[in-house]
Amino acid sequence: MKKNFVFVLFVLLTVLLSSCSATKNVAAPDTYTYGVSRADEQEKSFAPQQPALGVADMANSPVPEGMGVVATNEQPIKRLVIQNADLTIVVKDPVDGLSQVSKYALEAGGFVVASNVYKTQTETGLQVPEATITIRVPAEKLQDALAFIHALTDDPAKDVLSENISGQDVTKEYTDLDSRLRNLEDAAEQLRGIMANSNDTEAVLQVYRELSSVTEQIEIIKGQMKYYEEAAAMSAISVRLRAQETVQPIVVAGWEPQGVARDAVRWLIRFWQGFVNVIIVLVLAVLPAILTILLPFYLLFLFIRWLVRRSKKNRKAAPLTPPAA
Repeated sequence: MKKNFVFVLFVLLTVLLSSCSATKNVAAPDTYTYGVSRADEQEKSFAPQQPALGVADMANSPVPEGMGVVATNEQPIKRLVIQNADLTIVVKDPVDGLSQVSKYALEAGGFVVASNVYKTQTETGLQVPEATITIRVPAEKLQDALAFIHALTDDPAKDVLSENISGQDVTKEYTDLDSRLRNLEDAAEQLRGIMANSNDTEAVLQVYRELSSVTEQIEIIKGQMKYYEEAAAMSAISVRLRAQETVQPIVVAGWEPQGVARDAVRWLIRFWQGFVNVIIVLVLAVLPAILTILLPFYLLFLFIRWLVRRSKKNRKAAPLTPPAA
């Protein structure tokens, strides 16, 4: 039995070492990309047009001429790029704009991640609505979604205050996870074979514990790979919708400052607004609170001083008695 147990442990250590061995990563060319970035648009005139493919489609699709795919274990490396966008736009009605963006996301095959409507105050004291929304749309429809959001404004050149499109290439991470997954699955298969052929109860229990640990790692890696696949297939777009009243130009005696002058005037206005607000708070809140706290101490001080003076007066008024003979 001891020889059998030693043999099982030896095989077990061999399996675990093989499952943890690192595999070299193979750099993949930009064969397929989820979504369309602005840099890709500049290359459209030099590269053949290819439709965006899903993760499952890419493994089975034919390789276009001139594009090439580096193969690892006879499987093409899938290029995964997570593309997201962040915009701030000015619209007439932020609430209506939020509703239209939400409706478009559903019609495009996506969904709404989060939305929020709140009130903000302009520099003139006017309260206006403002909204934020985050949606996910298929990566191949990212540019169409951005064009739709731009169309919500009166003048995209002026009313799109900011726009940022970011891309994260997770091909290396995905490939590493795929290699680890294959190694762990092989290790799990070998562990199951050891359990089936072993007659040592103690050894079977030990192998079962190791198999449970390997299975848990497999499920974690599958979850990470699924996250990368879904994030690359569905682009996230975050939009902040501001009302037109919040970006009205400043007019001083008929003069409409622009650029640095406008920012300086706005800062000066905000400074004096803040200064006046501080004075109002001091006069109406802080000073009355201080007086309320100090008044009892002042009255106690007056009472003690009155007692001291009265005691001195009583000593002076008391007659002097002659000493006893």
